[in-house]
Amino acid sequence: MNVDLTVDTALYPMDAILGTAYVFVDRCYVFLDRTAEGGVRVSLSAKAGTTDDEMRSAAGDFQNELLAQALRLRIAERHEKVRETIVARALFGAAPRLAEGAEPLPDPQVALDPQFLPAEGDDYLEDPLGIAVPWEEKFGAPPGERAPDPTPAAAAPAPKTPERP
Repeated sequence: MNVDLTVDTALYPMDAILGTAYVFVDRCYVFLDRTAEGGVRVSLSAKAGTTDDEMRSAAGDFQNELLAQALRLRIAERHEKVRETIVARALFGAAPRLAEGAEPLPDPQVALDPQFLPAEGDDYLEDPLGIAVPWEEKFGAPPGERAPDPTPAAAAPAPKTPERP
């Protein structure tokens, strides 16, 4: 079964039509063609195993998705300046010295705080907290099942807070 729809390009932008067509390529074959009036004719053809009822449903779903795509585009256009401002501030915030007009740092390693640099002789394969140990090895529970907490809440050590100089 084939379903044909005509979409008015004055009402729906071409990007919305293409986006909607893309959403449906896994459900049915989609063919787009220009009409004499400047609209777009959409032909949905059934893939193997698709019933007539599913194709009629696909036609309605196509129209609903077309509305959703058009709305997404409109919202994206409306908030374009806000998005650009947020990204620009994030980029300048990541490099505050550049934002203030100072010279850029010659080597990014120089800018690191020494307390966050590894100490000489640190072994990156050590795992004293057991962070890299799989849950099953730690607690013996098979995946998907919850193991009992081996440490009661009262016996659990309090988290360490860093000392201030």
